[in-house]
Amino acid sequence: MLRSSAFRVVAVLALLASAALARKAPRPPVLDDEDDAVEAAAPASEAAPEADAEADAAADAALAAALEIVEAPALELVIIGPGDDEYTLFGHAAMRVIDDADHPEAARVFNFGITDFENKSLAGDFIGGRVEFWGAAGGYAAMAAGWKREDRTVTRYPVLLPDGARRRLVARMERDVTPAHRRYIYDTFRENCGTRLRDYLDTYSGGGLRAAIGTTPGTRTFRDDARQAYSKRTALLMVTELMAGVDTDRPRSPWELTYRPEYMAERLAEVRLDAGPLLGTPTVEHQRQGPDPRDGMPNHGQVLWLAIAALLALLGWWLPDRGPRARAGVLLGVILFSTLIGTVMLWLGLSTSWAELQRNPAIFVFIPLDAALLWTAGRLMWTGETGPATVARLWLRGRLVVGLLLAALTPVVGALHGPLPPRLLGIALAFVALRALGRPQS
Repeated sequence: MLRSSAFRVVAVLALLASAALARKAPRPPVLDDEDDAVEAAAPASEAAPEADAEADAAADAALAAALEIVEAPALELVIIGPGDDEYTLFGHAAMRVIDDADHPEAARVFNFGITDFENKSLAGDFIGGRVEFWGAAGGYAAMAAGWKREDRTVTRYPVLLPDGARRRLVARMERDVTPAHRRYIYDTFRENCGTRLRDYLDTYSGGGLRAAIGTTPGTRTFRDDARQAYSKRTALLMVTELMAGVDTDRPRSPWELTYRPEYMAERLAEVRLDAGPLLGTPTVEHQRQGPDPRDGMPNHGQVLWLAIAALLALLGWWLPDRGPRARAGVLLGVILFSTLIGTVMLWLGLSTSWAELQRNPAIFVFIPLDAALLWTAGRLMWTGETGPATVARLWLRGRLVVGLLLAALTPVVGALHGPLPPRLLGIALAFVALRALGRPQS
């Protein structure tokens, strides 16, 4: 190894020296007399620019050849599977850089999935689409040890770009972890640790990855991915079913779905460049020993919302013959629950920059204006009577009509697509509220 390295150094110095010598002006010819000098003067002055250009070209070629002798760093796309924490369920990606093939233990890693998880405003910033992430470079061995402690599968894919492209890619990553360039606004689906590396590979492979992977929408949606990721996290799954809007249900292209590191690696491994495949044979550095944290029932959130809606409907049938205090308590609970959900939906739609949280048709069955019914619930609680409650009854009947119409149109109107069970829940709440009013009183 030492002899080989010494040879490279000597070769580089020799080529650089030849480049420098090539840039020197040519030695003037030896002239015998004054007439020869006159005859040679004009041609020599005319040839000078051409000779200089040839010398510069020779110098540039020598310099390029010198750089080619120095080996480009080897690159590996590192895909990290999910762990037990919620924030790991979509996986992770990083880039391993081996500057010296004889010392892989000194490899660096570029990680663009870093944020301050101790930040008290992290949840609010995340929901609002304002959370900052950043990139950093460090030692690969220490980073990999942490992933293994968390029992996350670690797979390395060699990046088979040409030497020059690998050098430029590393230079770009080094720039993007400097203080002036390292921060970015995180977006799970569009700007994350994996999409940054995907875009680097697209740029330095000539810009053909997007077309090679495909931009035609298929059948899979972001909601499908969320259901799979949260299939063992019932609370997260139910909140996602309720609060995610219609953009979550839009079919996505393979390129859009490469925001998930594992899927990204699968698709990149299929890409063929002019010189051959983009990625080499993967090496599994660590295989998760525990069960897959996403190996649950993706649709059980819908089943639970449907079961709750059915129970509420049964409660509504049973309710009219109960006492006024019981009906008032149910009416109060239903109004508060429906108003809370509708208010959160409205707040999300107005405050977030995430398209997936902005347009939620379920707002038509969880209406914050239900809060006006608190007056009727209070009267029933304190006096045992609702009076005619004409406006309240008309409002709730209208809510039922709108809700049933929304449920009927959900499967056929693209702008209303979304999970049906949460919408049935909103209809059931309006039904229970109407039944809690009891029979009209004069």
